[in-house]
Amino acid sequence: MSKIKLMIGASALVVAAVGIAGSAGAMVTTQSYGGGSSLIAPYLRQAEDCYGNPTDLVFKGADLHTPTTLTVPFFQFNGTPPRDCSVAGDRVDTSFQLNYISTGSGTGIKGLYSHDAAAFWGDTVPPGNNGTAYPSVDYAAGETSLGATDVTVYNSGGVEQGITFTATPGPGQYPIPQPKFGNLIQVPLLITPVAIAYDSVYKKVRQGDGSVTRYHFKIKKARANGSGGLVLDAATYCGIFNGQITNWNDPALKALNSGKSLKDLGDPDPFNVPITMVGRFDSSGTSSVWTRHLAAICPSVISGNQYADSTSTMPATLQGPHYLKANPNFPFTDTPGKYTLADGSDGVAKYIQFDPANDPGPSAGDTVIQGRMGYLGPDYVLPAVLDTGTNTYGLNTASILRVVGAKPIAPTAGAASLSYKATIVPPTGGNQSDPSKWVQAASKTADIAIPSNPKAYPIDGTSNYLGYTCYADADVTAKQVAFLNWFENDPTVTDATKGLLGKAGFAPMPGTWNKAITDTFLVPTGSTMSLNLNIKQAGTGPASGTGSQCKAITPGA
Repeated sequence: MSKIKLMIGASALVVAAVGIAGSAGAMVTTQSYGGGSSLIAPYLRQAEDCYGNPTDLVFKGADLHTPTTLTVPFFQFNGTPPRDCSVAGDRVDTSFQLNYISTGSGTGIKGLYSHDAAAFWGDTVPPGNNGTAYPSVDYAAGETSLGATDVTVYNSGGVEQGITFTATPGPGQYPIPQPKFGNLIQVPLLITPVAIAYDSVYKKVRQGDGSVTRYHFKIKKARANGSGGLVLDAATYCGIFNGQITNWNDPALKALNSGKSLKDLGDPDPFNVPITMVGRFDSSGTSSVWTRHLAAICPSVISGNQYADSTSTMPATLQGPHYLKANPNFPFTDTPGKYTLADGSDGVAKYIQFDPANDPGPSAGDTVIQGRMGYLGPDYVLPAVLDTGTNTYGLNTASILRVVGAKPIAPTAGAASLSYKATIVPPTGGNQSDPSKWVQAASKTADIAIPSNPKAYPIDGTSNYLGYTCYADADVTAKQVAFLNWFENDPTVTDATKGLLGKAGFAPMPGTWNKAITDTFLVPTGSTMSLNLNIKQAGTGPASGTGSQCKAITPGA
């Protein structure tokens, strides 16, 4: 699949010649631009490539003019009816192209609120430092939940993600979003487990013949699919990620894993592998989900918990050095008991890996030991990474023991779905008009912070779609709605076992949620039409009453 260089003007409507295998000769007439979550970026790219004209996933670089790209494999749906997304004829609308930059949830929110892609998302699809920013912002995605205070800023002004929004913006400030782009939409797209990830290799030793021997953690109940199986309970992972359990030889780890040492049976040396915590440097929805759970669960199982509540960055007391994914610079010095922080899920995955560049010296007996552990979405680790093609790091994940004597729970789509079923329902009545009511709060008191179902994987959140109700262009309006309707209802996405989400390690939203989102925002019914939450073209509709939400909006998104 070749890279694409878009021809971009001031409008969101452009015509682009396409050079991607399987769609040569197709003419794209409508472009949509989004950014945000890096956790869901690969799977979202797959969904967008399956629906419309495919392009590469873009990652915001170290600055706004050095993005990188990833060609994500096409999704193959083997359900009913089957869909081969590599074939143009199996895509829904090849005249439509959805473009996405993986920036992290916090930066995605900045872009959506400010409607300024150039300042926060950077260049559009490379190749090269073309210096061309996205011409508009149509949507964002993230795991960071926007609460009542965030919605007030969107509607009336204030400070969001460090940016001021006001009716009379000065330098570095922006106008209040709601009067320009209509009501805010925030709905969950999927349920995601946040996995505790590690590399199975912990030591490399140079042999006399120049070869390198790799030693692996010995997991007694390793999963058959090769995705790991280290067992942790709440007391142990709270101890690790509070910087209190600092070595893989800790008795707590031994006790949880069949009472045996995790040392490779072939390793002749004493087992001594320091644990390095790895987390996100940038403002991250994955971090928000992670810290929400640790703030909720850790006070009851350890002393000295350092997580006060859900935050999109690590507590200051736990922040260590910043790893630059573009410049690995081995050997890199970690700080014991602190997180080494990396940008984006891809940066975290890269640092957790026992990097090929981190080899022992040239002399026989030279040794390198590494035991990193961090948090990632399931699409960055085994087994889901085999479908998303995000990386080849081969990272394993831990299973969580929630009930003594029960089976440890792996971070699977099915186990994550249990955190929502029956207990968390869509808003009704007056709550439907409040965007903050459509997602679980970024708070340790949220129902999902510690799922009530003991069989649910415990560290879960949702990846959320963020958008506007009023769009300036008729084609963007219609095609954005059509894509979301397809995403919410087509088995290519929603089939729990064969669909795109399930194969990527995510749980589709329960059917009641898909229906509520469709009926409220996409194809309103008689009971929801008067809410004026459906997506429309700016400047259309009656002056007041049903359908009037975008009448006075100029210019719209």
